[in-house]
Amino acid sequence: MSASAVASSNPRSYREFIVHTRYKKIRHTYVRINRDKSLLVSAPLHADDGHINTVIDKFYINILHKQQLITQQSTQKYQQDVALQDGNEISYLGHSYTLQIISAPHNHAIFSNDICLLNIKETNPEYLSTVLKAEYKRLGIKICTELLQQRFSYFAVLGYKLPRLSLKTMRTRWGSYSLAVNKVNLNLALIKLDIKLIDYVVVHELCHIIEQNHSSRFYALMNKILPNWKELKQELNSFSHILR
Repeated sequence: MSASAVASSNPRSYREFIVHTRYKKIRHTYVRINRDKSLLVSAPLHADDGHINTVIDKFYINILHKQQLITQQSTQKYQQDVALQDGNEISYLGHSYTLQIISAPHNHAIFSNDICLLNIKETNPEYLSTVLKAEYKRLGIKICTELLQQRFSYFAVLGYKLPRLSLKTMRTRWGSYSLAVNKVNLNLALIKLDIKLIDYVVVHELCHIIEQNHSSRFYALMNKILPNWKELKQELNSFSHILR
């Protein structure tokens, strides 16, 4: 227990929630939704159940929305963990494709006419998933490199150096930028989404080359380069369940 945590109450029920309360030397009350969809409340020492219930009531709609996202994430994870097989529906650049598996001497994926033709050396389920992920990354690197180079023209004029690019699995972010090594990291899951959403994340991370924080100057730069970024951000947020 940390120095600020003093005591925890026994779990109790309120509305449809199981509520765990931790009393701390803090001024405000915070509610966190656990993976099992119970609530973890951090509350001031003087807070009683009535106060905590009022806070839960205040954020009730937001809590339900977050719990729904957790359910979607769990469902998506289960679907992703289910063994791939011929006839499955998979996503690529915002479109749905039917998986067609072909035994071949070399691993290679081709997306065309609503079919993903997956040429593969072995057909065991675990190997299929590994190969599909590798093909997502191969195709993603090509697409994202082109977007990065196109969007970087604005920054090149200002004298900045083209950052390196990496695609990897990220559990909580669509992308990040590291100033120390001048590197843009993009979430591999983006390859499943419409290219306009990938473009939005690329622009967002490139803007961090100039403005490291989400300041008013950062958003002014976003407005200048990508005027409809707010709409794209809202659309991207609707896919947060595919993050792992």
